[in-house]
Amino acid sequence: MGKHTGKIFGGIAGFLLGGGPIGLILGVLAGKYFDDNMMVEDGSDRYYNPQFVFWAGVSVLAAKISKADGAVSQQEISVFEQFLNQKGVDSSTKKTCAEIFNQSKNTPDGYQSYARDIYKIWYHDRQVLGEIFIMLVNIAMADNYMHPNEERILHGIAAEFGFNRYDYERLMAYVKPENPNRIYEVLGVQKSDSLETIKKRYRQLVKENHPDKLQSRGVPQSVIDDAKKRMQEINAAYDQIVKQHSN
Repeated sequence: MGKHTGKIFGGIAGFLLGGGPIGLILGVLAGKYFDDNMMVEDGSDRYYNPQFVFWAGVSVLAAKISKADGAVSQQEISVFEQFLNQKGVDSSTKKTCAEIFNQSKNTPDGYQSYARDIYKIWYHDRQVLGEIFIMLVNIAMADNYMHPNEERILHGIAAEFGFNRYDYERLMAYVKPENPNRIYEVLGVQKSDSLETIKKRYRQLVKENHPDKLQSRGVPQSVIDDAKKRMQEINAAYDQIVKQHSN
């Protein structure tokens, strides 16, 4: 990991240790389950591993979403564990994520304060925030049903992440079943928009969502792989729209 990235995440560690809700949970865990996987050294600097920070953020908000329809059931806990397995999370990080999930579902804080913490960490990278949001939607939809309270929380998280209505619909499109407007939803545009407007939006998404950017952020490889698939879908959607306009 380069010095530039080290400085970025050194700042993240400083924020986390400064006392935000996520920082408080990590502080408890650091004393209870401290593991070298949680930390990274870069010369004289020592800070939280960015991959660990990523999964910690997902775990906290997943707990809040799971509790949206009442008490967290064993099935919902199993769904979260299966999700981590699918993403190739190592056993040590999974153990810590399970504890973060457990701690977070029992805290009196609402999801908003945790979502704000995550936004403060990743505000410079909408792509990372988008990947976190899509994962949360997948967790909420694991039983093929989204409870109204889960949907309400997802709307709130999207707002805390700085996403507008079109961003929300675009990110949801990756999870929702196929529909005739999917190619427009993937780009976050309307069918009635001009080709010039759609082209401008497409270029913006390509700039914001290129998978290579994620590699320099230190996020998990499974997230980079997902981002590559999403970039392919963005390209395919744009090509299909251009063809429709040329007919």
